Amino acid sequence: MKLSWKKTKKVDLLCALIDHTPITESEFTRKQPKKYISTLASLCKKAITKKTFPKSVLCAAYASYTFPKDFKEWQAKSPIDAGIQIEGFERCVPFWYSFPELNETTGELLAKSIDCSHNLTHLRVRTCTTGIAGVSSDGFKACARSNETPLSLPLVEDLVDKQSVPNARTQFSMEVEKWLSANDYLHAANLARHVRNWYEASDKAGMLAFERVQKLLEMRDFLLTGIDFGQFPPPGRYIKQIPIVTFEGMCIDIDTKLQMYGMAGTYNIRSVESLAAETTVGILQSLSPISQVPIKARDVPSLMSNVAEVMTCKMSTDRGFYMRTSRNSGVYPVHESDVQADQDDATVASKSTSNLLTKFSTNIVLRDHPFDKPERGRVSRKMRFGTISKPMEPSRGAMPVRQWHKTDESKILATKRLGIGIQELL
Repeated sequence: MKLSWKKTKKVDLLCALIDHTPITESEFTRKQPKKYISTLASLCKKAITKKTFPKSVLCAAYASYTFPKDFKEWQAKSPIDAGIQIEGFERCVPFWYSFPELNETTGELLAKSIDCSHNLTHLRVRTCTTGIAGVSSDGFKACARSNETPLSLPLVEDLVDKQSVPNARTQFSMEVEKWLSANDYLHAANLARHVRNWYEASDKAGMLAFERVQKLLEMRDFLLTGIDFGQFPPPGRYIKQIPIVTFEGMCIDIDTKLQMYGMAGTYNIRSVESLAAETTVGILQSLSPISQVPIKARDVPSLMSNVAEVMTCKMSTDRGFYMRTSRNSGVYPVHESDVQADQDDATVASKSTSNLLTKFSTNIVLRDHPFDKPERGRVSRKMRFGTISKPMEPSRGAMPVRQWHKTDESKILATKRLGIGIQELL
């Protein structure tokens, strides 16, 4: 027997020595079970049916599969085509974040918008706290500590009067931007420039339509760059560290203002805001017999008739008598350009919706409104900037000495007014 022999040959030799019948190769060889490779589908099914597999992954996968189809169906409902060209700009708008709803009954378009003043104050609060779009509040705090600009520490750290538009305008003013650029806070300076230009495009008089649209598009690119809406799971409460309510409000407001140039041809940029509705509600509240209680739906028709009568008299230039609207102002100012703008708006509104949509489906033609002309900028209102009183000056908003002893029944619980104790309710 040699070491190089095969195993079967060695077994045959041993069987011959003991006079045993040789073992065949088939009996000697053990049958190996066949191995079957599972398909990818069965392996995936086995993995996802486990209890430890997260459901959020299944939801994200299903949403990624259905998103392209749902997105096309959503775009098909839009009365405005995507990829539309704006006159004077080389690039087009690749997609719309929002579009006006078409009322099938009346055939009119309903555009939505949130006032730019509210979004401006929201941005100011975020930039002073957590920061937005990767820009922290360090640059603005350093600018406030330098005492070289109107921006002061109480406006940044204490957030004095969070809903104040003048304070927000101070935060994103040109002086603050220059200081940030000179001190290597370039991202913060870029943020201040974008926000200031966007607000001026939405409110400033005497700015040409081309310049307005250019600044609106710059802010739109700043908000939407780097965001993939087809990626799941989608963002939650914040997008680029901006609250989703503020983010959506700004995107919807910008898209509505761009689309209005195609639907109306030209318009007053200040007409796309919610302050008019808020002012109307305030007037209705002041005319209500019980001004401390919010107005009810049943009281709106009668209050609206009173408002229409008062406002018609107030805004009429042929009323024949002077009317004071405040202690300091005289006759309510009515500019000739505004009157002409109203006439132009009435002419545009007389056009049918179908004609506007047909014209809008090709491109957007920019036309200057009388509110956009340079001569209108010379009579624009003087915008205030927020400041904090100096140490030796009287403090604004100071409460009287006896404020804690004045009657304020709003601080009394309703249960206590009824004579019901809290312990009795437990």
